[in-house]
Amino acid sequence: MSKSLQRQRASELLEMNRERQGAYVNKNRKPARLFKLNDMVFVTKCSQMSGKLDSGMRGPYHVNKVLPHGCYELQLLSGSYGKITQAAAEHMVIWRGEWT
Repeated sequence: MSKSLQRQRASELLEMNRERQGAYVNKNRKPARLFKLNDMVFVTKCSQMSGKLDSGMRGPYHVNKVLPHGCYELQLLSGSYGKITQAAAEHMVIWRGEWT
C-alpha cells in the first residue's frame, strides 16, 4: 500500500472516529436555554457553597447583554451594587420571584 493511500485511509478513520465520538457526547445533550435582555436570572455556583443548606445559586442578576456562544453579561441587583459578570446559559436559571 502506498504512502498516499495510507494517509487517505488514516484520514478517513480519524473522521469516522470524530463523528462517532461527537454523536456519543451529544446524544443526551439538550440545547441551552435562551434568555432575553432584561430577564432576571440566578447563576449556579456550586463551588462557592458555604454549607449543605446553601442552594448554590447566586443572584438575582439582570441580563444586560447577549454575548456569542450562549453567554450573557449579567449585573447583580443586590449586595455589590453594579457588579457585572458573565455566565454561560447552562449555568443560569430564570428567576420567577422570591424564593422561600
